[in-house]
Amino acid sequence: MKNYLFLMCMLVAIGLSSCNSEVEETKEVMKDDKQSRIIDGSFAHIVFFWLKNPDSEEDKTQLKAALEKLAKSSEYAKLLHIGTPAATDRGVIDNSYSFCMVLTFDNKEQQDKYQVEPVHLEFVETSQHLWDKVVVYDSENFLQ
Repeated sequence: MKNYLFLMCMLVAIGLSSCNSEVEETKEVMKDDKQSRIIDGSFAHIVFFWLKNPDSEEDKTQLKAALEKLAKSSEYAKLLHIGTPAATDRGVIDNSYSFCMVLTFDNKEQQDKYQVEPVHLEFVETSQHLWDKVVVYDSENFLQ
């Protein structure tokens, strides 16, 4: 009976050891998965636009087209997001803006080049008559 109990304990210990190894492998995969979720680019440029005429479909169409051209034509922007306020309603949410644009860059130097890039300067020159207010948030990523 002692040998049987000893054998059972050994089998359980070996099984737990094997499970522990699988858990560690799973943790490593999850760690890698979290790393892959980090936004590409260490510098984020988030811009909110409020249209002068927020009910004007023509103005919305013009600004949307100009934003798409800017984001897709920039030599320096890595990732882009252009959107309108989501249908969310919580006390911390400000959805009073008309459009939001998020661009990422490798670093601040690349974002500085974007600021004087001809396509960006053209966007500002040809579109600024459409907006009443612009708010910009720049952020540097500390996750790597």
